Amino acid sequence: MEDWIVIKESKFEVEFPETPYSIVVPIENSEGDPLYMRGYMYEPHSMEDLNSLYSLLYIDYPVGSIHHKDYPLKLKQFLDAMSDRLVEGILDGNLDRTLSTNRPDFVGRMLDVSCYKRQFTHKIHVFLSEHRLYILQCTTLMSHRDNDVLRKFFSSFMTGTRLDNQNKKEGQAQTDMLK
Repeated sequence: MEDWIVIKESKFEVEFPETPYSIVVPIENSEGDPLYMRGYMYEPHSMEDLNSLYSLLYIDYPVGSIHHKDYPLKLKQFLDAMSDRLVEGILDGNLDRTLSTNRPDFVGRMLDVSCYKRQFTHKIHVFLSEHRLYILQCTTLMSHRDNDVLRKFFSSFMTGTRLDNQNKKEGQAQTDMLK
């Protein structure tokens, strides 16, 4: 695989096969309060790429809101509802598999959604880290639903403890170089 483009912000890091474009979409929460969905998308222009869309979207909810990690029952309901909305938003979408993710720095769901008479699949990871909701997804042909590029995209995402540890390693390597 070629060199990938690293997108690094204060709370996360992710890699894309090529330069993605950034997006900002105004939305509202269930109480009608304004929020913004921000993120990055990349749509390959080459037939060599087996996948047709890569995206990382995120929404910052108010600290201490009902979506905060300190409210386990509300959090489960929130993640279930968000997963349902993502599946409903895919034309002819059928939920093929759901896995729950519980790690020290985030909780969430991994979804496999088939569409267009099972010709395509959307791999979606939706999870909450503190008060930020992340939606990481890739769309591909069903026949290529488990390819190396897709795996690299999802495994490149870091937030929380994993990102902190990576930053510490990079800082130590720079310090060592200066000695």
